[in-house]
Amino acid sequence: MTAPDETTNPSMGPLLTLLRGINVGGHNKLAMADLREWFTSIGHQNVRSYIQTGNIVSHAPTPAGPELAHRIRAGIAHTFGFEPGVVVRTAPQWRTAIEANPFDPVADPKKLHLLSLADRPDDEAVARLDPERSPGDAFVVIGSHLYVRYGRGAADTKLALDWFERTLDTTATARNWNTVLKLAAMLEN
Repeated sequence: MTAPDETTNPSMGPLLTLLRGINVGGHNKLAMADLREWFTSIGHQNVRSYIQTGNIVSHAPTPAGPELAHRIRAGIAHTFGFEPGVVVRTAPQWRTAIEANPFDPVADPKKLHLLSLADRPDDEAVARLDPERSPGDAFVVIGSHLYVRYGRGAADTKLALDWFERTLDTTATARNWNTVLKLAAMLEN
């Protein structure tokens, strides 16, 4: 039996890194194999990806937080030539986000999205969000997550990710509820 690698803090557990705006509409193309290899090159272990939109589960050599997100964003910019939004969550943070969901996830999980915010918005920023902007849709901000239930689906809404980012003055990245649950399962295994 070999000793654990000393560069990984085993008590930290797995981390989820969510990248915004890669492999969408032919822009910011990045193969997941290349991304996994890059994460390994910067000291992450047990690196796994889910689908092509930049979902990475790994064990990082440093704690999660804004500094790690900044290093990942800058490293991707340097290596791959574009700078995506980056949000990092621990497994407990992801579980808490799932448990806090104010909407019925069973009714139609494809119409339910979780937006992970890089920063927790202040009350003034949240108050600027117009709940009537897109009739039939609903959203709730809880901590550094925003839950959106699209009445007609994400393709037919005025609740664009860019609008949430501008209004809340933070980076956001969205995943549908099925993806949220798949990532939770990856964090547990």
